[in-house]
Amino acid sequence: LDHDAAEVGHLAALALGDTAKLAELLAGVEALPPGRSTRFLQAQTLRFRARFAGDDDPTDVERGFSEATALFREIGMPFYLAVAQLEHAELLASPDRAEDFRPLVAEAREIFEQLRATPWLERVDALGIGARTAA
Repeated sequence: LDHDAAEVGHLAALALGDTAKLAELLAGVEALPPGRSTRFLQAQTLRFRARFAGDDDPTDVERGFSEATALFREIGMPFYLAVAQLEHAELLASPDRAEDFRPLVAEAREIFEQLRATPWLERVDALGIGARTAA
């Protein structure tokens, strides 16, 4: 399974609101026999499962994003680590919980700045809790 194709498929299904297609894609990845799935693909699946859970199950969201970010960190994928952190904050952040998610957003901002990922920095800023931390 091509990683980029899987990523595009997941994003397209999510963007279109096609939860049935997203569930089908995720189930296909999860059904791969040992050795056929990479840790990157596993981390992406955790990330999309967390996004898919949304408001339905905050525990699944927390667990999924925590496991995905840990795996992205472990395999040295800083961009995807930052994306997962930002998505986590976007799904769960509210004005009364901003302090809970400020560390996620601060690290994501730092990574996006290092990578010069301007569109992602704009998305951090749009969240409204991505204030820079004191150096």
